[in-house]
Amino acid sequence: MKKPKIGLLNLSDPLSRALTALVEQLESQDVEVALSPLLHDRQATPEQKAEQFNTWMKEDTFDIVFDVSGGDLSNTTIPYLDLDAYKNSKTIFAGYSDLTPVLNVLAPIRKTLLYQIRNNGRFDELIDFL
Repeated sequence: MKKPKIGLLNLSDPLSRALTALVEQLESQDVEVALSPLLHDRQATPEQKAEQFNTWMKEDTFDIVFDVSGGDLSNTTIPYLDLDAYKNSKTIFAGYSDLTPVLNVLAPIRKTLLYQIRNNGRFDELIDFL
């Protein structure tokens, strides 16, 4: 069985704390985890955050990309998202709360998932899904 691969990025606000516990828990379940280099970058522009999403969609090596941010900035990235890259990718995009505008844009194109991975302790269900 192929080892699941997930990406963690932020299309909204930068993170104020590390994701160490989440990453360790996922890796302990034999999940490969990639982190966006922009997760904590307060200077990252909407274009840069969208480019991370676009790059991962074009690579198409992830099972799921989760947005782990919250706040109120996700809508600023929408004009820069490569919708064709998402359409042509097999990668599922998942987010929650502030990511609703992004999910609403992507869902008519292809499957998305309304899911909060950062504060959700139901890893068994997630692993089964992957």
